[in-house]
Amino acid sequence: MTRFNPHHLGPLTYQVALAIGEVREGRTSAAGSTTTVVDTVNRTEVADFWNGGTLWMLTDTLTNLVGNFSNITDFGAGTITLGIALDDATWGQEQYAVAGPRFNTWEYIAAVNEAIRGIGKIIYTRTADITTAAGQTEYPLVEKTVTDPPPLITYGAEVREVRIQRNTSDSNDNRWVPINIPWHVRKGVASAPGTSPGMPTLIFAQQPPVGYALELTIADEHPPLVLYGQRNWVELDAGIPYRLVVVKAALHLLRMKAGRAFVHPRLNDLTEELKRLEAEQVANQVREYVRVRPQLLNIPNVAINTLRPRREEIP
Repeated sequence: MTRFNPHHLGPLTYQVALAIGEVREGRTSAAGSTTTVVDTVNRTEVADFWNGGTLWMLTDTLTNLVGNFSNITDFGAGTITLGIALDDATWGQEQYAVAGPRFNTWEYIAAVNEAIRGIGKIIYTRTADITTAAGQTEYPLVEKTVTDPPPLITYGAEVREVRIQRNTSDSNDNRWVPINIPWHVRKGVASAPGTSPGMPTLIFAQQPPVGYALELTIADEHPPLVLYGQRNWVELDAGIPYRLVVVKAALHLLRMKAGRAFVHPRLNDLTEELKRLEAEQVANQVREYVRVRPQLLNIPNVAINTLRPRREEIP
């Protein structure tokens, strides 16, 4: 059985729907297909009752379905028809959840990503992007492509620390130390109106040792969680508490709907409860994933003057 990973997009949206009381659960009663889920025991509602809603797969049997979710395009006679194909066909006896059209699938996804953006930048480390070269003191940061594992480096990336390896003969024993050369980061500038700026450039005051990899500690925006087929390739960073994202996303949905003359039977109670849970989540966790944002242009590496490694430690 596949593990239900709360950091993936499907489980996150399911937990948001659960938090605002939109979920009903059931169990498939017969085999379906990649675009149909059959439950003639629990789904006895009238035809079209779930149209425009969302379905989540919570367990699987012989197939890879946990965490899959989709918009519902049609419902009738215990058969739920999906707009996005599941990874595999249901065999029967899988547990699933459904939510009605009060909030659609894309609103759940948007709410999760809005919650992630509201939390702030994340801190992470990248290696193997830059190797020092002869006659080069300027190194553009590499923008990762969609086929690379996250996190990405974006135009707004902020370099917090630069380390250089002392040992190049063993990939498991690099012995990273802060580089003993002043550096700063120059932001990219758009070459023409309407074009994207270039990637930031890491600039050293003098030539660094040649042929060594650099390790960068970076603060950057979390990439959006996007559904490609069923297995979204971006996972919520482990440093961000997923429960906080769920609560913030649920609040965002309720506030968004409230601004559109939305009527929910428990709107006030839910909003107050979610606010309390949000404050509790913030108070009970250390926000190591977000720090004060420094100025990017011409940031001197002050740490090298106070944490200067011994001469024999420098490559």
